[in-house]
Amino acid sequence: MKKNKSYIVVFALIFVMYNIITFIIAGFSGHGAAFWLSYLFEVLAFAAIFAVCTFFDKKALGLTEIFFYPMIVWSSVYAIIETIISTVFMIIDDGTKIGIVLQILLFTAYVVIVFMCKSAKEAIKEIRETRAVETSNMKNMIMTANVIASFDLDADLKKSAISLAENFRFSDIVSNDMTYQLEEKLKYELDMLKESCMVDVEGSKELIKIINDHLKERNEICINYKKM
Repeated sequence: MKKNKSYIVVFALIFVMYNIITFIIAGFSGHGAAFWLSYLFEVLAFAAIFAVCTFFDKKALGLTEIFFYPMIVWSSVYAIIETIISTVFMIIDDGTKIGIVLQILLFTAYVVIVFMCKSAKEAIKEIRETRAVETSNMKNMIMTANVIASFDLDADLKKSAISLAENFRFSDIVSNDMTYQLEEKLKYELDMLKESCMVDVEGSKELIKIINDHLKERNEICINYKKM
């Protein structure tokens, strides 16, 4: 609620001003069914927008898009159109059935858009979570390779470790179904290198060559995967 305070305050002020202007001009008495039903739909519109502002956080209101426009824009458009339609039927105070049908259709369209935005919000969240998982393997391995390269090592081994870390940094960061098995092997080999680099220089040099070969193979898989 706090995140959406600005939106709620704006719509609340508009609603208060709408009521003041409406009843100063029209008064409270002498109105037919069309007037009061149109006024009821206007109240319903503001209630629906208030509910949406409460349900969606501020970021979702501004960024969750349907047909290229965010939820806050659709809410504003709905409020404007409903105000115009309800005002027309309140002024003429006639054509009750037409007024009801038009405003029911408008309200239904808004509700559909709200649910579409809700689905879009969940889809965006799922994509972001999936993306985080897809990049976590390489991010962790890059971190491990950088740690190894920062160790106080034999001069030649240090160069190899730095080169290995650079190879990881310039690799495709996104994993896929075809790279997971090889990435598990790479993680295991990096852990072995981290343990052995301080005590077994020659063995570590050979291990770095193996890791580079596996990393090259993994990157080739990534390239081919994107061509599929």
